Amino acid sequence: MAQRVFLVQHLAAGTDIAQLDVVVANASTGTSRATEHIHFLDQVEIGTDRLHISTPELTWTGDRNVYTLSVKGEGARIDLIATASGPPLLANGQGQMLFLGLDEPYEFAFPAMRTSGTVALGSQPYEVTGISWSDRQWGSLPDFFADSLGQSPEAVLSSPHPPVSPMN
Repeated sequence: MAQRVFLVQHLAAGTDIAQLDVVVANASTGTSRATEHIHFLDQVEIGTDRLHISTPELTWTGDRNVYTLSVKGEGARIDLIATASGPPLLANGQGQMLFLGLDEPYEFAFPAMRTSGTVALGSQPYEVTGISWSDRQWGSLPDFFADSLGQSPEAVLSSPHPPVSPMN
C-alpha cells in the first residue's frame, strides 16, 4: 500500500490564506481520497521557536529529535511519528547553500528518520513503517518543509513562502 500526503502551502506573500491539500492513495486497491482546505491565516498556527504547524485538519509538531504528524481529511486520517537517527545533515557542511549568488539560502535535512503510524482510508486502518527524510529550506530561496516516507516522495509538507523559522 502506498500512502501519500501531498501539500500544505502558504500562498504568496501578501495573501492572507493558506491551502492544505491531502491525498491518500492505496496503490494495491486503486483507491484514493483527496481533499483541499483553504484557511484564513488566523486559522493557521506556525511556531517560531520549534516545528509547529497547525490547521483545523493538520498538526505537525516536534524538534530535532522527534516529530508527530496528524492529518485528517474527508474519508482519510494519517498519524505518524518520526524519530531522528542522528544529527541533521547540513547543506555545505554548515547549513548555508552557496547557490546562484544568493546571499542567505539555508537548508538542513534529517535523512533517515524511523517512522511509524497509521493511515486510515474510510474505516480501514493500515499500519505503516518506514524511513522518512525531512528537509527544511529557508532564506533567500523559497521556504519549504518536505517529508517523505519510503523510497519515493510519498509525504510532502511544503511552505514555499516565509513565515516559518528554522526547526530547533
